[in-house]
Amino acid sequence: MKIFKSLPAANAGTTLAPSYRGFVLAPTNYNEYMGKIDHQLSQRQRLFGSYFYLKGQNSVNEGSSMPWVVQLQSYVLHVINLSDTFTISSNKVNQAWVTYTRSLGGRINTPGNISLTSFGSAFAGQGQLSPPQISVTNYFTLSNAIMGPTAGTNFYSFRDLFILNKGKHALSLGGEASLNKDMQLTDLNNYGVWAFTASTSVRTGNALSDYMLGQANSQTQDAPVYAIDNSFFYALFLQDDWHILHNLTINAGIRWDIQTPPTDPQNKESTFVTGQQSTTDPTLPLGELVPGDKGVTRGITPLRLNHISPRLGLAWDPFGNGKTSVRAGAGIFWGGVSGNEWNSTSNYYPFTLRYTFGVPGTLSQPYINTPSPFPFNYTPGKAPALVPGATLLGVPTNYQWPYTYQLMASVDQQITRSTFLGAAFVSSLARDLVYNVDINYPTFNVANPTANTAANVNARRPIDTNILGGINVDYSNATSNYNAMEVTFSQRMTKGISAHGFYTWSKNMEGYGLDGGTVEDEKDLALMKGPTNTDKRNVFVASIVWTPNYFKGNRYFHSVVDGWTISPIIKLSSGSPFTVSTGVNNNNNGNGSENANQVSNPYDSTITHSSRQKEIYRWFDTAAFCSYSLANPSACPGTGPDGSDGTSQRNGYYGPAYRDVDMAILRDFSLGERLKLQIRGEATNVFNMVSLSAPNGAINISGTTNQITSASGMRLIQIGGRLTF
Repeated sequence: MKIFKSLPAANAGTTLAPSYRGFVLAPTNYNEYMGKIDHQLSQRQRLFGSYFYLKGQNSVNEGSSMPWVVQLQSYVLHVINLSDTFTISSNKVNQAWVTYTRSLGGRINTPGNISLTSFGSAFAGQGQLSPPQISVTNYFTLSNAIMGPTAGTNFYSFRDLFILNKGKHALSLGGEASLNKDMQLTDLNNYGVWAFTASTSVRTGNALSDYMLGQANSQTQDAPVYAIDNSFFYALFLQDDWHILHNLTINAGIRWDIQTPPTDPQNKESTFVTGQQSTTDPTLPLGELVPGDKGVTRGITPLRLNHISPRLGLAWDPFGNGKTSVRAGAGIFWGGVSGNEWNSTSNYYPFTLRYTFGVPGTLSQPYINTPSPFPFNYTPGKAPALVPGATLLGVPTNYQWPYTYQLMASVDQQITRSTFLGAAFVSSLARDLVYNVDINYPTFNVANPTANTAANVNARRPIDTNILGGINVDYSNATSNYNAMEVTFSQRMTKGISAHGFYTWSKNMEGYGLDGGTVEDEKDLALMKGPTNTDKRNVFVASIVWTPNYFKGNRYFHSVVDGWTISPIIKLSSGSPFTVSTGVNNNNNGNGSENANQVSNPYDSTITHSSRQKEIYRWFDTAAFCSYSLANPSACPGTGPDGSDGTSQRNGYYGPAYRDVDMAILRDFSLGERLKLQIRGEATNVFNMVSLSAPNGAINISGTTNQITSASGMRLIQIGGRLTF
């Protein structure tokens, strides 16, 4: 009640449906400086150096529906570059670069003097505390975010390039080496996270009354962690631009990349091998291994030396008149892993604890049903006592680096002296992308479906039953495919008008739901295959610059109309994808809501988008979907064990199209021989067009299911001036 009373009163909506509207200031302040030096040491050698400094701070509202937590993000950036260019001879040049980058920042949640204990709770947390995160479905959300008082990177790099022009060949040979040192001190979700959702079984049936009684649906809490990661990068490359004919050039190259697996000086890294006991730290649970154990190196996975990338391309003028260009290219490109990604293992047991309480307590007595495992402190070589239900995360010893096949072919044609048209096919096929899989996924009781409860998830896990929670492993076996046809056009400035634009028809698919979202079944990841969150099948963008200069013979019209520049940008695209879900964890696998089962056409004849109101309130037919029920499995069966997994495709449905026109109008006025004033007006969404967002796809939420509750930003106009002298 103390938290409830601290919230502002409703100031909008109706008596039956009150709401709150307000503003949260989000100022951004930064200062940047740059210095350069460019010195000709000799006729053949030139030295260049630069230093860039940036310091800033901004405030971020963490998404609460009412004033709650504002995160202050501060950052400092130093970048030093030195380069040396040495001309060996008329056809030989060597260039060398040295770079140092230091990026340091932090995230502090405010108010920092308030936590759950400030409201009279028995909550006990570690680290620098801030207000709790509380969500009450259909009523309000009080959001918080992970705080990292200190985080940063030191990056050191050296690169050398030798260029040789000989006959029809232009050869480039080089190499580079770099060291990346990451550091993160983070409190994770140490403030506690509570969710109150409607239920008709254990609790009251209403999320708000659940909140008033303190009966949470879920409760989590973390302990802070300090992680460090160091990784070296090396590369060698060779490229040849071969001018075979006056109208044909072949580009061939090869590159060899090596990245050492990131290592932590504290050895806060782990993996999981079923059945193998750690000898480095025998107190670890069976299967969890750390550096020093058999088959586990520092960095967990062995150094990969097979990252070789061949590339081939061509540029051809088939008629030799400079008006037609045919281009094609193909290559393999290896990716890398970041320290932030690799040190995620340090965010889990035994290095720290991210704990989900099996039976949630109340806000006033968080540990009344489950004893508190906090404070939780790690000592190298002696893991803290294993907390039942603790989650592990590891990188497998056979981890592979991601890579991408990229292909393109294009034709560009000059139509007139100032008009150009082009068409291209582009394909990007990514392989061995990292995807987190819970290998301790709970087994579904097919014989007695009602025996699968939220409370016995850990009792149904096959590995260390009732001891370990999820065992998340970062496997590198996910894929994504992007294929597109692109048409471009360009009109150079003619009679005061120029235009540029493109149209893209594309399809962007991924194998395992890499964009996030609830995993339906960890044992059948193919269910997660679907479009990416950014999959927009049709995109059109055009920019126009119009500078009237038609009234030279009329002094009045020339002074009023001519000289202005009007520049609109037109953006049109098809809608973004969304998922139709049940909104609840129907099969009680602990992963959140499932995809709904589609039983008929969701866009049948009863669905018409003939008006804005019909679009907003009924984008699709909810009667086309149903939810699996543990109590009555045959009423709406899906796929998977006993039909407990949904059949509708993740991101298989699309929201309304997007349209927007931005515009700038400007003109320069001469105020003397050396003085010029520019007046400029800019507007985003100048016609104030409404582009609706995707609808709510959770079919269990009464009142808002299949409805659209948000849209793109409204018109924003700004006017400015610039004085040049």
